[in-house]
Amino acid sequence: MGGWKEDLRAALPGWVAARVLTLAALALAAFLRPRWPVALPGTARFAEAGLLGWDADWYRRIALHGYDGVPEQGLRFFPLLPEVARVLGFGTSLGVGIALLALANGPALGVGALVSRLVRIEGGDDGLARLAATLMALAPPAFVLVMGYTEAIALCALLGAILAARAGQGRGRWGVAAGCGLVAGIARPTGVLAAVPLAILAVDGIRHVGWTARARRLAAVVSPALGAAPYLLWAQLDRGDWYAPYRVQSIPGLRGDFVDPFTRLGRAVATIVGGGVGAKGHDLVVPVAVLLLVPAVLRWSKTLAALSIVSTTVALSAENLGSFERYLWASVVPVLTVAWLCRGPIAARVAPFVAGAGLTVLATLAFLGYYVP
Repeated sequence: MGGWKEDLRAALPGWVAARVLTLAALALAAFLRPRWPVALPGTARFAEAGLLGWDADWYRRIALHGYDGVPEQGLRFFPLLPEVARVLGFGTSLGVGIALLALANGPALGVGALVSRLVRIEGGDDGLARLAATLMALAPPAFVLVMGYTEAIALCALLGAILAARAGQGRGRWGVAAGCGLVAGIARPTGVLAAVPLAILAVDGIRHVGWTARARRLAAVVSPALGAAPYLLWAQLDRGDWYAPYRVQSIPGLRGDFVDPFTRLGRAVATIVGGGVGAKGHDLVVPVAVLLLVPAVLRWSKTLAALSIVSTTVALSAENLGSFERYLWASVVPVLTVAWLCRGPIAARVAPFVAGAGLTVLATLAFLGYYVP
């Protein structure tokens, strides 16, 4: 199994290509915008902000003005990224913008390297590791790794926690896993899902270790919740509602009310059978996401299989499937599964080009205001 230098080399081509394609999409959108005016209300400002648009705009405003300076729905953006950007950017608009982009694009290379390492540990060869790292960077929703989004940090934390826990089963790296879990928990609302793979890894072989080692494992399992706890405590003290960062997701236009995922799947299938595609075409992706669970369970370890099932279930349990593709991609395992399905000599060459084309299209639509990343 190769070392970390090989993992970085595996990640670099996709990382470079994703930035070239995203910047090309940004330029194409700037060219098309006067000729193809955005027709969706309220999206023009986010689209025109380019790499600092959409969620990045929220993070920028939170970094500059705090949560009191944004509408209540801004509570759904967890504070790690904006707080670090505020410090690194010295609280200035230009500095915060640069910091957000640096905090996205730098760790994005680490995401690819960690994906490569995970595939190798899961028994994949060098070719599969390179393909998975490339597809992680070039998957259609992955252009957010070039924007001021928190996904790069959150993914590094999730993957780092899993890899450290895997190593910790024999060499005591549960402290690193706990540290990564803390970061995952404070980075994104769904960061607490990192507890699922950590719990599975912690239970494995626990009868053969002492109480001190068990305590380390327990600390790692609860670390994502502990990471989110300070922000939820602040919400309780400042807003009188510790659940507010999650509750605001039910605001119309966001995730909406909770929906049983089986019911949501049935709706999507019915829509497709009836000749529709659903709002912004998201329903077309739902059956694909569910079908990918089958090879994911068959090919990957129970740790990754459980993460995939839980992440897909959470993504499906929403009335509005906005950003569904990004949530699916950010659960990592579907990308690994696609890479495994495309491991043949021809498919392995074609898949990055198809993914890159999809990334360019989605990024262009996002910069035009027609797609919410």
